[in-house]
Amino acid sequence: MENLKECKVCVGCGDCTRIPFYAPFPTFMIKSDKKDPYTVYLEASNEEFDTQGETVLRKALEDEAESYLRKGILSWDHLHKLTGDPEFIIGEPQDVQFKKDTTFVKGRLYKDVPKAKGIVSLLKSGCTRLGASIGGFIREKKNLGKALASVLKIIWDETAITYKPVNDRTRGKVSLIPIGAFAKALAAGSGVDTATFTGGRAISSESLQGSTVKVDDLMGEFAWRLEQGDIKTEDDLSDFLEYHNVPFLQGNLKKVLVGKYN
Repeated sequence: MENLKECKVCVGCGDCTRIPFYAPFPTFMIKSDKKDPYTVYLEASNEEFDTQGETVLRKALEDEAESYLRKGILSWDHLHKLTGDPEFIIGEPQDVQFKKDTTFVKGRLYKDVPKAKGIVSLLKSGCTRLGASIGGFIREKKNLGKALASVLKIIWDETAITYKPVNDRTRGKVSLIPIGAFAKALAAGSGVDTATFTGGRAISSESLQGSTVKVDDLMGEFAWRLEQGDIKTEDDLSDFLEYHNVPFLQGNLKKVLVGKYN
């Protein structure tokens, strides 16, 4: 996390302890469907300590989620604040969900903004060098000793996509396939149509042991994603099967994966 010495923009909040901050999410993923690449899904575990020994508690983000959805943005590398140029505002959040210590953000990138178009191009090209960080203002922080601190209260006004995250663990966590826990967290109670994760799968009662996707649709999507290069590793395959609630197919489909890439 990067703390600045003073608040550059005063909004008359009366709280002189308010400090601007940028905090990289320790694990970050961008999920976007190839048929709707301007809708992105960000996954972040936010209670790990960053390289400067600070962590933003989940509750701090929960308390700000409603405000962030109403007024917050997606930015490119926080540069709209540093330059005052709105071209670096690339989108806005549509949903925020929490699961255990993890925060999920669904966002919409602006189609006519060049920087947003650039991000979409990077994702389509298989870029593995992007990361992310949340931005806003610290309202309350607790020192824990041994150069560690927890951020208890914040003003959360942006989530930035960046190529130079302070925490390198955010780098390379970019995928086009939604993982199971991520999809479930966004879908539960939020009105999110899970079909949009893969461009609209056919849903049928002819399911696989609890899954709502038909066998031929599942195999068709698996073959397509394998050919596109979306599924390359066992972790990719596991994420794909968990999302469809058919993890028991791992053993069978693993043979296909090994046959293609080994």
